Amino acid sequence: MYMLNNYKRFLFLKTIIKSKQIKRIARASHIHSFTRNRKMTIEDIIVMSINKKGLTTSMEIYNYLKKKGKLNMKVSKQDYLKQRLKLNYEVFIALN
Repeated sequence: MYMLNNYKRFLFLKTIIKSKQIKRIARASHIHSFTRNRKMTIEDIIVMSINKKGLTTSMEIYNYLKKKGKLNMKVSKQDYLKQRLKLNYEVFIALN
């Protein structure tokens, strides 16, 4: 029963994270942020931030890309952290 509820919540979050409303909240005052096609999308940044396990940034990126099946894609710590800084904290309140 507990696993079923977690799975339902996961599916719910997955659909909400891809919505235009969440993207608008995530951009907030940075209207021009997250508009280009990047290796890591706004959804990736949000999911990585939610799933942080306390490892180094390099390991977090590596583990995320490994689970996503895109180990051949190279994302630097600097790129990830720069994009994460642009993320509005209110997106996490909206997801809760």
